[in-house]
Amino acid sequence: LKQYTEALPLAQNALDIAKQTYGTSHPIVANYLNTLAAIFYGLKQYAEALHVAQRAVHIAKQTYGYEHASTASYLFNLATIYSKLGYQAKAQMLLKEAYLISKLSQGLKHPFTKRVLKDYASLLIQRNQQKKLQELAVDRKAAFPELHEQDFSRSTP
Repeated sequence: LKQYTEALPLAQNALDIAKQTYGTSHPIVANYLNTLAAIFYGLKQYAEALHVAQRAVHIAKQTYGYEHASTASYLFNLATIYSKLGYQAKAQMLLKEAYLISKLSQGLKHPFTKRVLKDYASLLIQRNQQKKLQELAVDRKAAFPELHEQDFSRSTP
């Protein structure tokens, strides 16, 4: 907690400098916003984390587009915040979007794609969304060949 408290003013200062240097809608600003959101999350200031992460996603979609790995990363982080706040349906929607973007931009075997897939599948299991989980079975088998057949219909990843 102390590290996050110490990091907060530094991150805010870096964000201010980036805004002054590049403008408010630059990808570098989105990156600093994403970092700031992670710090707020670490400080358990979830409302602030949510607000900042939403801005990062907005900038990423404007500048990188909807099919870029950075957009997927920011969506994943935003989904994590929504999940922590108890908004599981919103988190599920964002995880699905992040997964599809990451799969398209980085491939199914990429570690980040696999992480998003695992979290998305876990949330589907938690929310008892068996039909949607079954739709992911082929991708899950390809991403995690070490798992047994029964693992793809009822358990993580």
